[in-house]
Amino acid sequence: MEPNEQQGRSSSSTAGGTFRCREARQVPKCFRSVECPYQKVQTAQGSYGAINYSLVGPAFGELVVCLHGLNGSRVLFHDTAEVLSRHGGFQVLSFDLYGHGLSNAPYVDMCLGKGCKSCGEFFCCGRPRGRYDLDFFVEQVDDLLSLLGFGDVSLNLVGFSLGGSIAIAFAQKYPQRVLRLVPMSPAGFLPKIPVSYYLLKAVWCCLIPLAPHVICTCWYKKQRFMKSMRNDGHMDAEALEGLWARFVWQLYVKRGVASATLAICHRIPWFSLKGMVQDVGKHRRPVLLVWGEKDSLNPSKTVAKEVLNCFSNAQLMLVPGAGHIAICDRPRQVVFGLLAFLKLPIATQMGEVDLSSVPPAFRHLQASTSTSTSSASATMAAGATAGAASATATGSAGVRSSASQGEASGTSAGAAGSRPPADCGGAIGAASESQRHAASAAQMPVPMILGLGGQEIAAACPDEGPRIPLPSEDDPPASSRGPEPPRTSPAKMVPGHNFAL
Repeated sequence: MEPNEQQGRSSSSTAGGTFRCREARQVPKCFRSVECPYQKVQTAQGSYGAINYSLVGPAFGELVVCLHGLNGSRVLFHDTAEVLSRHGGFQVLSFDLYGHGLSNAPYVDMCLGKGCKSCGEFFCCGRPRGRYDLDFFVEQVDDLLSLLGFGDVSLNLVGFSLGGSIAIAFAQKYPQRVLRLVPMSPAGFLPKIPVSYYLLKAVWCCLIPLAPHVICTCWYKKQRFMKSMRNDGHMDAEALEGLWARFVWQLYVKRGVASATLAICHRIPWFSLKGMVQDVGKHRRPVLLVWGEKDSLNPSKTVAKEVLNCFSNAQLMLVPGAGHIAICDRPRQVVFGLLAFLKLPIATQMGEVDLSSVPPAFRHLQASTSTSTSSASATMAAGATAGAASATATGSAGVRSSASQGEASGTSAGAAGSRPPADCGGAIGAASESQRHAASAAQMPVPMILGLGGQEIAAACPDEGPRIPLPSEDDPPASSRGPEPPRTSPAKMVPGHNFAL
């Protein structure tokens, strides 16, 4: 049963778990018709409620775990998972972090001290409460892996922004379980601390519990929202409506999102993770850092080099023309580079390899995706059509594991309904102007406390994964396709120190 059908209950039930939702009478009348903007896939019952996840790939493939960023969802890696599973033979797990998407947003642990059971985790009527710090999300990853039977399985970690920091924290706690690590512009190195962040630090104990009660509905009345966003002339009506529905559903239908987001802003060390990264960097596992050349949140000229220097066996993939969300701005380059990296032996010295160009074994995929740009763009015009295309791709792949057989055959790469993706439009190139502006506008009011603008917090793009059309089995072999099509500028590869410890 879909979450939007459960609005008359205090918690919405899915197969295997629940997440907190307001009763219909508690939702403002002007928002009661809003449907759930997220796609339900598989659900597991974690320690803090429902976890919405997707598991694709052959049952015995090497495991890859993908972690999205703040205010994103598992959909960021939807097509990435299809490429890695179909053409790399990997088993790919992606899921919604607590407080995001269709995973539960547990009550916030308001205890001043970490790990205080008496007034923290079970403070109110036995309700489990989450701290929303790095340890909390590392625990979620470990919990889900155990629930799915991967508790003792070695794995590869791919994480974007906040997800990148969680991946690094997981590698610190479980160093022997992580084979390869791919942080994509990880959080923890923001160069500037805004004044509003100090305000949150000072009065967090009041702001977090009050957040759900002080968000005025007038800010999100549909006509006002559409008019204010349409004034810039860059976003079309359909994208705006999807953006509005997502805001409203998270803030006024699902419970706990505003408080959870503020707690994350308060308890994640956005500016001071260098020590932890250096500790993890001592391990000799291969590390691929993915960075957009035009990343204004974590500038590549300063932050990327600083993070690279923390690892003993790393390489930096600098993606030309891409911003903070490089996997959406240049999905073809990032995903094929990721695929090539994950195929490297775990004893690889990253200073001796070059991932700047598409490997010969994958060039026919690049050619196929290049020639299918126009048809894929048409496919992305509506969410329902995109869902059908996604189902066709997964069906022809024939590599979905038994754990994911329950996925709907029409799984959409975007939200439920007919709205288009908000940022990662087109086939494999950059997003359109309308979609890019939708992404920059798509931000929750509360995370502005970090002064992060529209890139890190609530960018619509992390909720709408990049579309990478997959070649069908009927496509002609690479040798019959003629010369390789023109390519965009290759990613610049910067080797790390590669010194022996």
